[in-house]
Amino acid sequence: MDTTAVAAAMLEPVPANRLFGIRVRSATPDGAEVELDVRTEATNVIGSLHASGLVAIADAAGLAAVLGAAPSPAALEGVSALGAAAELRFAAPARGRLVGRCALDDDAARTLRGLYDRDTDRATLATTVAIEDEAGDLVCTGTFDWRLRRLED
Repeated sequence: MDTTAVAAAMLEPVPANRLFGIRVRSATPDGAEVELDVRTEATNVIGSLHASGLVAIADAAGLAAVLGAAPSPAALEGVSALGAAAELRFAAPARGRLVGRCALDDDAARTLRGLYDRDTDRATLATTVAIEDEAGDLVCTGTFDWRLRRLED
């Protein structure tokens, strides 16, 4: 299964992701990357990406990693994911092209396997995203707590 294409098809049309221009670069069992080019209309008073854009990157990269861990399209059927909490830590102004990277830790991967294998219909996990600028400098880290559930078929 091309999990990158699946993640892109699911995430890129989301209105907030479209608003900021978030694109999925990769989504595999090893992790995910999303990117955006900072647009003037999404900047704050110092010309850096507004915090809401950084939240959007953390959300998209974390969810792309969750989707990338799916063993098949069928494993994603009926799965709904909602963020429960988010925390950002700013390190530098976010300008230019930004890349958000997320790799699931062992606990998150194990939790998702139970959901994807249909051993359970609910999962709670956290994702951590590092957001870097085009020079590779860290601009922000973000943690997203997720609540996933499989809706009835």
